[in-house]
Amino acid sequence: MQALLAYSSSECEDDDDQCERPQIKPKEAKTTVVTAGCRQSNPINCRVDGRNSCHDTVIPSISTSIVRPYISKRKNCDENVSSNNNIEKRGRLHVAVDEPSDASNAANFANRLPTKVCTTYSEHSKCVNCVKWNPNQYNLLLSASMDGTIRVWDYPQSKQSVLCIGNHFQAVRSATWSIDGVTILSGGFDKTIRITDIIEGKETLSLRNNQFITALQFHPLDKNLFISGGSQGAINCWDVRSGKTVRNYNGTFGQVQDFAFLRDGSEFFSATDTVRRNSTDRAVLAWDFKTGAILSNQIYQASLCQLIKPQYRSFEAFTLTCLKVHPFESTFIAQSNGNYIAIFSTNRPYKLNKMKRYEGHQISAHRIGCDFSPNGSIVVTGSSDGNIYGYSYRSSKIIGKVEAFTCPCVDTAFNPKLPSTVASCGWDGNIKILR
Repeated sequence: MQALLAYSSSECEDDDDQCERPQIKPKEAKTTVVTAGCRQSNPINCRVDGRNSCHDTVIPSISTSIVRPYISKRKNCDENVSSNNNIEKRGRLHVAVDEPSDASNAANFANRLPTKVCTTYSEHSKCVNCVKWNPNQYNLLLSASMDGTIRVWDYPQSKQSVLCIGNHFQAVRSATWSIDGVTILSGGFDKTIRITDIIEGKETLSLRNNQFITALQFHPLDKNLFISGGSQGAINCWDVRSGKTVRNYNGTFGQVQDFAFLRDGSEFFSATDTVRRNSTDRAVLAWDFKTGAILSNQIYQASLCQLIKPQYRSFEAFTLTCLKVHPFESTFIAQSNGNYIAIFSTNRPYKLNKMKRYEGHQISAHRIGCDFSPNGSIVVTGSSDGNIYGYSYRSSKIIGKVEAFTCPCVDTAFNPKLPSTVASCGWDGNIKILR
C-alpha cells in the first residue's frame, strides 16, 4: 500500500537527468511497473546509472482499446434483426404481377399421380421443411430449410436455385408466397418474421417475436394481412403496411402446426399439438378471422372406431400436422400422427367424416405435409418411409406410390398449373420433382 501511495506522486526523488518520463499512449499501456525508488506516474523507462532501476512489482493494467460499451440483449437483437440482408440473386426472375391465377381452369384438366422423379435439387445442407409453388408464376418453387436459407428454383429451366435468401440466423420453419407471387413470407427459430421481395432481391419487413415461428399463412384475399403461429401457442394477425399486429387470437393450446383458410377468408382453421387426457382437445380450432372468436374447439373429438364399436369410449390422442382445404368442395383434410389423413367438413359444426380416411402411409412423429391436386381428385402425401403416396379423393384408396427418398419425405405440393407435377422434399435436404 505504501508503494502505491508513493507511486501516485507526480515527482521523482531522483534527479531530472537520471529519470526519463516519456508520455505513454493508452493503447500502448500494457503493464504498470512499481518501483521503490520512483514515484512517477509511468516510470517504465526509469534508469539509474545507465541501467534499469530495480522493478520490484509488475501490475498488469487493462488497455482502454478493448473496453467496449454495454449493449443490452434487446438492443442487440434489434440490430441483428434489421442488419441481416443476405440475399443472393443468381438468375433472372419473371413474375406476372398483374396476371392473377385462374383457379377455375384447374378443373378443366384431370391430374394423375406422377410415376417417376425427373429433377433433383441438392443445394440445401439440412432438412427441407416445406416446398411451395408460386401461385402466379408456376415455374417458381420455394423451399425452406433447417440450414437457415430459403431458395427459389426455376423449374425446369434451371438446375440451380435462382435466388438464395439467407436473412434468417437459424432454421426456417415455415415459408409461403404472397397471393400475388411477388414476396415470400418466412419465419423460424430465430424468432423473426421476414418478408422478402424476390424481384428487388431485398428484405422489405422484419418483425421480432418472443417465441419460435412455426406456421405462417397469408389471407387469401387481402395481400396485406397474414397470420402467424408460435411454439408457445400464440396466433396473431399482422398488417404488412404498418408492421404491427391488428388482432390476437386468444385460447389455450400448444404449438401451432399449420393454418388453413376458407376460400372467402372469413374463417380459418388451426392445428395444434395440445393433447389432454387421451383426447385431442383443441387439436383443431375454427376461428372467425375478423372477430378472433373461437367458432369450435371440439372438431377432432371422435374416431372411426367409435362408430364401428360403440363400446369404445376413448378418444384418439393424435395431433395434426398439416391442413388443406379442398379447392372446390366444402371439405378439408388434416394429416394425423395416427398414420392417416382425416376428412372434415368446412360447414358448421365441422364434422369429422367417420366413414372415410386416407391411410397406408407412415408419419412416425414427423411433420409430414399433404396436398390436393388442382382439380381436387387426388390427395398426395409424403411418408416417413421415403415414399410418396397418392389417394383417390372419392374412394380414399391408394392409387399409386412412388419411391422417392431413402429418408422421410417431409412435404409434397402439386403444381397449380402444370399437369401431374409434384414437388417433394426430404429429411436429407434434397428436393425432387415428380412427373
